[in-house]
Amino acid sequence: MPKSQWPIIWNARWIWASPAPSPVSPIAPAGIPPRETWNRFCYLRRTVNLTSLPASVPARVTADSRFVLFVNGVEISRGPARSVPERLAWTEIDLAPFLRIGRNAIAALARFYGLPGPWWRPAPPSFLIGFGSFAFESPAIGVSSDASWKGRAAPYRQDVTRGQALPVPPVEILDGVAIPPRWADADFDEVAKPGLVNARLRR
Repeated sequence: MPKSQWPIIWNARWIWASPAPSPVSPIAPAGIPPRETWNRFCYLRRTVNLTSLPASVPARVTADSRFVLFVNGVEISRGPARSVPERLAWTEIDLAPFLRIGRNAIAALARFYGLPGPWWRPAPPSFLIGFGSFAFESPAIGVSSDASWKGRAAPYRQDVTRGQALPVPPVEILDGVAIPPRWADADFDEVAKPGLVNARLRR
């Protein structure tokens, strides 16, 4: 595997569209997160105005537990790869083919599993990660995840009742009326849409 050109330390912050549902402590015992955190979904977005288009716009992105990344309404990546909390993977992307002169939107549908399964294990809750977190950075266009991003809870949920030795994928329930139309587009009106708030930082 080629060596990554990215530094170990991120300039991004862990963010989510709402605060952690219960107080977290860096010395909290590991285990299954509280039920109210299971299958949390949220929309996150950030706009940037470009006067020129670089030939290459490297970016990296990750989440606890999953993300779908969009640029100007186009899905460009899903991840991260399966991993354990101690070695959380990230995805590297070149945004250049998806950007344009003028206003651009970088958006994500982020999800926190909550309930452990064969493909995911929860991280011990801390002031950084544990109940849903998303991180993104692209130095070439000066964008990283921070409190300037906008977000709101997404109307997805799943009928998860309890853990199982061999979990069966639960039924996904989606209130389509509650999805903001074209929420990942650059021309989405962030001011007129109720419920859209500044992203919450994980300390």
